[in-house]
Amino acid sequence: MSTRKSLLLVALLSFAASAFCNVYEVSTVPDPKVTCADCWVSNPDGIVSTDCVDQINFVAQYLKNNVNVEMAYVVIDAFDEDKYADAFDFAQTLFNTWHIGSAENNAGVLVLFALQSRDIRIHTGGGLEGLLPDMECDMILEDNIGYLSEGDYDKGLYGIATDIASHLVTDEAQAELLLGYKPESTEPIKSRTRYMIIAILAFVLLYVLAYRKWNANKDESRAKLLEDTSTTQTAMGCLSFLFPFPVLFLYLYFRIKRSNLRNVPYPCPKCRTDMKKLSDTDEIVYLSPAEQTEQKLESQIYDVWLCPKCGEVHREIYPGKKMKHYSTCHTCGARALEFISVRTIKQATYTSEGEKELTFKCHHCGKEEVTHRIIPMLVHSSSSSSGGGYGRSSGGSSGGSWGGGSSFGGGAGRKF
Repeated sequence: MSTRKSLLLVALLSFAASAFCNVYEVSTVPDPKVTCADCWVSNPDGIVSTDCVDQINFVAQYLKNNVNVEMAYVVIDAFDEDKYADAFDFAQTLFNTWHIGSAENNAGVLVLFALQSRDIRIHTGGGLEGLLPDMECDMILEDNIGYLSEGDYDKGLYGIATDIASHLVTDEAQAELLLGYKPESTEPIKSRTRYMIIAILAFVLLYVLAYRKWNANKDESRAKLLEDTSTTQTAMGCLSFLFPFPVLFLYLYFRIKRSNLRNVPYPCPKCRTDMKKLSDTDEIVYLSPAEQTEQKLESQIYDVWLCPKCGEVHREIYPGKKMKHYSTCHTCGARALEFISVRTIKQATYTSEGEKELTFKCHHCGKEEVTHRIIPMLVHSSSSSSGGGYGRSSGGSSGGSWGGGSSFGGGAGRKF
């Protein structure tokens, strides 16, 4: 077949696909909350598999239960490009129509996938713009865009869900989410003197707290010291928005001090010579195969210090940035056990509990572990929904509703 005929065939197939795809307006996108309270994925065209929907629902429900974040997924053939300027416009309108996120902390996130226009977008609520800034959203898309480009929509969209979750379940993120999103007050400050007194008191209290925390734990391991002072740094960061002067300066100083701690030389316990921190390549000989796997997965990070004079070795273990992705394998003991799939064995009803099977796989020894969890019985909701016909019944809705959040347009989008 000639090149011209091949191009013509591709064009005809593309035209045929677009002609028969479903095109949605915001009002016609099926709301998953109509189906059940713990449903978070709208997949009306069956673009992703049922297993993938279950996996994303599992992650979204975990976020809702643990940090009160609502994560919605909309996976559709196409949106009406005549009515909406682009994917941003559609996502912004959909987000604020559904009101994704709790009204208290405005912590909502929408992942929009439109197949025909090749759009993938992460759209954040006002309360998440600090924890999921535009740059972080773009990096999450970058990490998963390859799967979407290759047509592996299940893996790409599930990867985005787990990456979003990993940013929101850290200790610092949980502390910030517990503070809640508070809109900036429009009421003018009545007294500058009162403001300065409160700011100075906040500075003094935080300084005393940081000093006591740091010195009370200075004889412990550095990893333990960083863990014990993380909440203090988070409190400083949050209060620095209210009192840029002088709390911001204290926050920056304390943050730099904590970030440099890992590189401060250790005095050798035998000869008191300053020890040398080994590079990632040189420290491998001091790590077991399981520890090397953990370092590669970034579930645990190892720092190895060597005394150049007497050869004494000191090791420190720090939580990796992907620590929340993995748990400890019961077979080999490595923190390399990753959740890979969930399967519903028995659906929950209004009269009985259900059951689901979770599968985990160890990236070190290759063993799989299977656990079973109870699915709570369905509960009738007193509210009704006016969403599109997505599992609706003629009686009361078995679903729930979104929390009342809104978006100011944060997030990132790409073509895949």
